[in-house]
Amino acid sequence: MSTPTVRIRGIYTTALTKLLLEKNWKVSQMSDVMEERFGVKSPKDPADIDIRQNRENGLIAIGEKKDLEMLEEVLKEEFLDIFFKMEDVQLYGIYKGKILEKKGKKTIVDIKDGRGLCYEEIKDESLVQVFDINKRPVLKTKITFPGKNIVLLPNKTVKISRKIKDPEERERLYEIGKKHLRNLGILFRSSAVGKETELIKEIKELYEEAEKILSSSELFSAPSLIRKGKRALKIDFGWDSKKKMDTIRNEVIPTMKNHHIYKNSMRLSAAIDLGENLMKEGMDRDLIEKNFREVFRSCMGEYIEIEHIKTYPISLGEAEILEMSDSKLVLKRKFLGTGYYDGLNIKKEFRDYGITEIEEGKWYFTHRYYTKNNELKGIYYNICTPVEIYPDKIRYFDLEIDVIEDTEGNRRIIDRDKLEKAVEDGRINEKLGKKAIEVAESLVR
Repeated sequence: MSTPTVRIRGIYTTALTKLLLEKNWKVSQMSDVMEERFGVKSPKDPADIDIRQNRENGLIAIGEKKDLEMLEEVLKEEFLDIFFKMEDVQLYGIYKGKILEKKGKKTIVDIKDGRGLCYEEIKDESLVQVFDINKRPVLKTKITFPGKNIVLLPNKTVKISRKIKDPEERERLYEIGKKHLRNLGILFRSSAVGKETELIKEIKELYEEAEKILSSSELFSAPSLIRKGKRALKIDFGWDSKKKMDTIRNEVIPTMKNHHIYKNSMRLSAAIDLGENLMKEGMDRDLIEKNFREVFRSCMGEYIEIEHIKTYPISLGEAEILEMSDSKLVLKRKFLGTGYYDGLNIKKEFRDYGITEIEEGKWYFTHRYYTKNNELKGIYYNICTPVEIYPDKIRYFDLEIDVIEDTEGNRRIIDRDKLEKAVEDGRINEKLGKKAIEVAESLVR
């Protein structure tokens, strides 16, 4: 079976390009920088899979389901703490939606494959299109019709991709578009370069399809899928996977420690770029990374947010930073005195507090819970991917299984069944599940 062609954009581009090229995948539409970096000339045709950075620290891959499943298998083989979610809703898919609820300026719409949010005025049953998939699909009523080399637009205009730089080619495509323009606009994609007969045929076929759908929209039942879009595979990386990405990237170009962690931080991204440019010029790596750590500390305040991720990120609030070194972070949280401590079955009381100790690279961190009189109530070993430390937050993926310790030093494993269920559901891969069990068992020996 032939492998899909991929197009990659975002902070993981260099590492993923190297990884996939070595596995004989084709990477298309590389930037000039990437072509120079890898010494190749990439094809300009549309890719089967479009891989881009999402707004949640990871990637989103867009394509046909069978191609995305091939990509998932390749990445599963390479990375340990990697997480996947195949969305049911089809990106750019056209649906006949049915209003479920209105909340202020947003409307919740049933689109058969899920529920989407629309921020426009909408009838009870309307044609809508999925333009974005973040925590929930975002819908618009202005419909586009994406094709291979062109996209039909709601407004009657001719547009050319900004990636097409040649003035003569832009003018040529503009004339083709102007000549064949009807009631919908035409956008020429970068893959349209040098084509004519194929473009004219595609324009004609897309117009016919669009007119058929738009003129008969009242005949479709709601909710239903009217025109297929692309499937979206969300991919997220834990600390270990990002460290492996650093290693792969460093084989191509000088890469600072924790590159793929800190490039996700608005506060640190520019400092990483500067440091790596200096490394290219021959400046000492140790000196650069020492100075970077000073920049990192200067960006931190007295408190830090805790981002705990299961099926989605949950904020556990802010904690006071008591101690920080290059490899260790000690935090303090105060409790209001409601509920019970997880696993310990000990009641929270007013002015209880917790001390959390985190060490870089460890697959767990430790919560020690105390009374207001500084008496230890119990210890909780949270088994998770190694914690990523940013100036404004810490971030980790919870691995369900944990270890607790009472005040007499007795330890036991809890929630093994939750881990087994997460592995069975595919939320945690088998290799990662085995790693979590090994960590838990090592803590009770």
